[in-house]
Amino acid sequence: MININTLINKLKIRIPRQWLFFAMASFWMFAAIRVFMTAWEGILITKTPILNFVLVSFLGSIIFTKLVFIKVTARYISRIDVMEDEMPSLFRMFSHKSYLLIAFMISMGIAIKYFALLPVNILSMFLGALGLSLFSSSLSFFRAWRFKTIL
Repeated sequence: MININTLINKLKIRIPRQWLFFAMASFWMFAAIRVFMTAWEGILITKTPILNFVLVSFLGSIIFTKLVFIKVTARYISRIDVMEDEMPSLFRMFSHKSYLLIAFMISMGIAIKYFALLPVNILSMFLGALGLSLFSSSLSFFRAWRFKTIL
C-alpha cells in the first residue's frame, strides 16, 4: 500500500528557488495577456473609442499598481527570497490563501461577465487597467529572476 504523503512528495515539481521568480513572472504575464485580450474584445464589440479605453486603462493601472500591486509583488518576492529550501515545489510560489483568492477572483470575473453585472465597455476598461497592472508586476518578477531580488 502506498503512503499518500510519499505519493504527494514524489509528484512535487521541484525547481531552484530562483526559478520560482520566473514561474511567477510567467504566470502573471499569462494572466495579464489573457485579461487584456478579454478587455480588448469587449472594447471592439462595443465600439468604444480606443483613446478612451487607452486613457482609462492606463490611469486605472497606475492607481491599481500603486495601491495594490506594488505591495503584493514585493510581498511575493520577499516570500520567495527567504525560503530556506533551495529546491522548493513549483506550487509554493503562492501561499494557500493566494490560491483561494485567485479562484475567487476568477469566479467573480466569470460571474460578472456571465450575468452582465456591468456594461461591457466599463468592464473592459476595468480589465484593461487590471491587465496592465498585472503586466507591470510580471516585469518585477522577471527582474527578480534575472538580477536576484529587487524590492
